Amino acid sequence: NRSWITFNSSSNKFELIDATKSNWPVNWVKWYGAYAFSKYYSVGLPTEAQWEYAARGGLQLEYPTDDGTLDMTKANYNGDNPGVYNPDGHSVDVGSYPANPYGLYDMGGNVWEWCQDYYSESFYTDGVEDPLNIFEGTSSKRVRRGGSWNYHSTTLLTYARAFDFEYRGNNHFGFRIVKY
Repeated sequence: NRSWITFNSSSNKFELIDATKSNWPVNWVKWYGAYAFSKYYSVGLPTEAQWEYAARGGLQLEYPTDDGTLDMTKANYNGDNPGVYNPDGHSVDVGSYPANPYGLYDMGGNVWEWCQDYYSESFYTDGVEDPLNIFEGTSSKRVRRGGSWNYHSTTLLTYARAFDFEYRGNNHFGFRIVKY
């Protein structure tokens, strides 16, 4: 079983399947699942701009770590050379590495995080404050940020961007929620 939470339709609640992974980030989640979870609990997925602001910790950090630098003691990344808390190449408990200046853990590494936005090549050139890329045309590309346990350090840069299709999930895609 690839997941450790499930939705129980009888009780209409999400439930824990495997308590040994209760502090791991949720993964194997598609954008649709992340969106549904956030709506169920009356919260949301961060916009891409909100995610980057949080990752920078109120500063102009290059990496979303305690001091903006990156090495294997600060984040879980790179499947070829796993981090100190991850010798086997997989997710680790949330909070295994130091928090950023806002007190947020794992903004870089562990799992990619889905954002609310559709992916736009022109995100940095649009010049809109806290933009939310509203759906235009026929795209199923959604933004993901932060890199993961099996990606290179460049994907953990606070300004690094990627996308994937909203119907795709795997063992290094997850999400975090925001309260509006």
